[in-house]
Amino acid sequence: MKHTLPVQYAKSDHELIVVAGYHQHKKWWRNFRQRSRIEVCYHGKWFEASATAFEGDVAVIAPLFPAYLRRFPASARIRGLTLDSTGNVEDVGKLREAASKIVMVNIKMQT
Repeated sequence: MKHTLPVQYAKSDHELIVVAGYHQHKKWWRNFRQRSRIEVCYHGKWFEASATAFEGDVAVIAPLFPAYLRRFPASARIRGLTLDSTGNVEDVGKLREAASKIVMVNIKMQT
């Protein structure tokens, strides 16, 4: 069975970063607790990809989260994070704390 789900994302290298908003109330991301093969429509073209969900995994989420926050600065403000003039989070401790509370789905596109 095939499902289509539009998501808000940020791009980082060859990855798409999706933050599952209100993840406690959503179920779709749970399909990606283990790496899963998917197809992604990106800029009107379909790509083979793999998706993995990370729940509160600071080591994985914290380095990728700033790319998402640069694309969606309101998400930074909601979490009490401030970006400097280069788009980096000013307080790394707050970044790590925010990362521990979210679910991020990392989509690796095959080129």
